[in-house]
Formats: sequence, C-alpha cells, structure tokens
Amino acid sequence: MKHIAPLLAGVAALALASPVYAQQAAPQTDVQDESEVTDIVVTGTRLRGAVIGDIKPEITLSAADVRSFGVASVSELVTELAAQTGSGQGRGGEAPIVLLNGGRISSFAEVRDIPSEAISRVEILPEEVALKYGYRATQKVMNVVLRRRFKAVAAELEGTVPTEGGQWAGEAESTLFRTGEKGRLNLALKYSRSTALTEAERDIIQQPASFPYAANGNISAISAGGEIDPALSLLTGGVTSVAGVPSAALDRPPTLADFAAGAVNTTDIGAFRTLRAKTDAVTANAVYAKPLSGGSTSSVNAGLTYSESMGTRGLASAGLILPAASVWSPFAGDTRINRYLSEFGALDDRSRDWTGHLGATVNGSMGGWTWSLTGNYDHADVRSRNETGYDLSGVQGRIDTLDALYNPYGPIDA
Repeated sequence: MKHIAPLLAGVAALALASPVYAQQAAPQTDVQDESEVTDIVVTGTRLRGAVIGDIKPEITLSAADVRSFGVASVSELVTELAAQTGSGQGRGGEAPIVLLNGGRISSFAEVRDIPSEAISRVEILPEEVALKYGYRATQKVMNVVLRRRFKAVAAELEGTVPTEGGQWAGEAESTLFRTGEKGRLNLALKYSRSTALTEAERDIIQQPASFPYAANGNISAISAGGEIDPALSLLTGGVTSVAGVPSAALDRPPTLADFAAGAVNTTDIGAFRTLRAKTDAVTANAVYAKPLSGGSTSSVNAGLTYSESMGTRGLASAGLILPAASVWSPFAGDTRINRYLSEFGALDDRSRDWTGHLGATVNGSMGGWTWSLTGNYDHADVRSRNETGYDLSGVQGRIDTLDALYNPYGPIDA
C-alpha cells in the first residue's frame, strides 16, 4: 500500500497534465489559419465631384487654398492658375478645359461668375483626362467642385488710376449665387468705364508732316520743300519754303510784307489724338441648373454684353491750292494753303458692339457610359464709324473761280 499511493498520485498528475498540453497546442493551430488569409477587400464611395476614370490630379486645392489666392470668382482663379494649367501638348499656351463637379459645361460663361467662396476644391488634371470628356488631349483639365449648399449676394467696386495721371477706370459688379439640392442659380451684372488718354497727356512728340499744317494755316509751294516766291525770300533774307498765314489775312487780302513779318504757325494735335479710347461696357449673365431624373443634370446660360468706345485721330487737314491770279494771293505763282480744320473738332473713331450668348448642357450616364449634350448660340453686332477727313471740293471750286468774296484763309463753314 505504501508503494501504490505514490503510483496513483503520479498517474493523477499525468492525467491532469494532458489537458494543459492540449490547451497550449490550440493557439498554434489558430496562428497557422490566420496566416493563410491573402485577400483584403475594402469598400468605399467615389469622391463627390470627381472626374471620370482613375487618373489622379496633379494638383488639388482645398477651399482654404483657393481663398489664399485672394480672388473673387472662378474667372479670376483661372487667370491666377495660368502657370499651373498651361499645357505643352498643343501649340502652347492653351487655356484649360474647365469642368464643374466633374461634368461638362456649355461654355466658360457658365462658371466665370461663381464666387470663390462657393468652391469646395479644385483639381488640375493631365491632358489624358480631356479624352474622357470628348476633347483633344492638348489641354489640361481644371475641375471645380462646389459646396453642397451655398448662398451669397456680393457687390464689388474697383477703380484704377495711372501714376502719371490723365486717365481713370472703374468697375462695379454685383452677383447673386445659390446652390443646393434643388439646383444652382447665378445672376451677375457688371458695368465698367474708362476715360480717354491722349498723346498730349503722355508728352508724345508729333512726327513732322510733309506739309506744315497748322490751325491758323501756313503757305508753302505746290511741291513740298520748294521756294514759295523769290520776292518773299528777298524780304526774309533767305530761301523761304514755309510762311505762316498772318492774322491780318482774316480781314483783308494779305501782302508779301505781312507774310515776311510773321512766323511759321504750329499746332500740337496731341490733345486730339488718343492713345486709349474712352470705353463703356455693360454685361449681364444668368445661369440656372437643376438635377433631372435618373441622376442627370441640366443647365441653361444666357448672357448679353453691350460696349462702346470712342477715340480721336487728330484734326482733319486741308491742302487748298491758291491760284496766283486770286486777289487773296500776293505771290507770283500758285501756292498751297496747309490748314488743320480745328473748327470741326477732332476726327472720331467710334464703335458699338452687341453680343448675345445662349448655351445649354445636359449630362448623364447610362449602362456604364457617360454622355453629354451641349448646345451654344452666339450673335454679335459690331458697328464702327471712322472719320478720315472732309470733302473740300466745293471749297476748292470757289477758290478756283477767283471769287473775291470768299476768303480762303478763314474758317470753313459746315
């Protein structure tokens, strides 16, 4: 019995140890099963407003990044990002293709007035993305993604004055923008004006003409640079090719002594010539977009622009032939009266432009295909009027008839 008790205790200890061994072996089997898992499936949703395909953007700008540029609209943002959106695939310098929320638009006029605060992000993508939207792969793509809900009414005033003075320009703009689940509405009205800038305000020196024109008139030979009259040259003490019309000629026929005593007349026409014309422009633009059934979207854009400009080309000139037989001529031969017709004012260059635009777009998808229907209608009416001079054949006719009552040195009537 003394030997049986230790034997039974050893058998009991062995029996108790066996389950412990089984529990330690089980974790090793589980580790081997976990190592056999090779596939991991991740399910996600497409980023809102993303473009077609899986090509990643070259640059992505957040709403904060857009605000950092200090721009007020999409139009100004495109200008600011010109260096990043330029393409080298085409002729060079091509503007980017602009998409809105990953879809095509009828024209840039549909998005140009959208305020920058309404932008959620901007993606700049390579030229390959353009192919997916039916464009040639010669332009980069700029995808503008708007916030889900946004409403704003904005007004902007802008004025510029050059440091040298002489001109000013101003612009006033008001915008109403609203976007949400029911659609998008954008109304914009803009008025701009700039005053004229003349050559006199920039101290432009006039190029000398072949004949010495002046508002008061000058006498010259029929051929430029020739001697007017040997007798006049004798009185002036040198060969005289130009002589100013004296003020006495407005009241009576002048003498050689009147021409010899006077100086050559000059007129600076810089004040009558514009470097930049006066301009006025009014632009109205309206965009309305709404979702359709089946996930499709539609948009309509209408715009109207009126602009006019007026510049001046200097004073009209007159070269009248004065016969030697006229009572108003003290010269031995025919001479030429060279005058600026200051009594008629400056010659005008005027233009008036009317431009209308109507565009519509419908975007949708069907059977794994993305489709887009776009239509545009544009109409422009441009009218210009350029004054080049006046028909003086009637005046020359009266001078040729040796009409003693008609003073060829005086102002010409209408």
